[in-house]
Amino acid sequence: MRLRIIALLTHAAAAASDALARVDGVLAWLAGNATAPAHWPIRSRDDVKSKNWKHLGGGNVKDVYETKIDGKRVVVKTRLTSAAHQDRVEADARGELLYLEFLRDFPGVPRLHGGWLQSDRLWYVVQHAGENFGLGKGTRHR
Repeated sequence: MRLRIIALLTHAAAAASDALARVDGVLAWLAGNATAPAHWPIRSRDDVKSKNWKHLGGGNVKDVYETKIDGKRVVVKTRLTSAAHQDRVEADARGELLYLEFLRDFPGVPRLHGGWLQSDRLWYVVQHAGENFGLGKGTRHR
């Protein structure tokens, strides 16, 4: 039993170390000190071939669009350019990106496909996680 617990703890520590290394890579990319992570299939706007983007809505921080990549529905997110506190809004968007990268492959966490920076604005692509299940502050323009 002890060996099994030690093995599980060792595996968890290795997974956390790998997740932190991925987050460090994303932080370096965001700072302009590295290219986008190699494991991201989407690393620039050119990687999103679809011309059909549907605006799903937005809130106080982000605009959210739906499109398809390789026939699968995805969500593209970016910060609002009209928000009053641009630094905080950009930090919120970057925080979600780091969260998704850290929790990559965990059950229930939408898959981060990647992102790009355009005019100091972060755009990132996430697995479509299903339909809206409620209306509220984050569903402006609906």
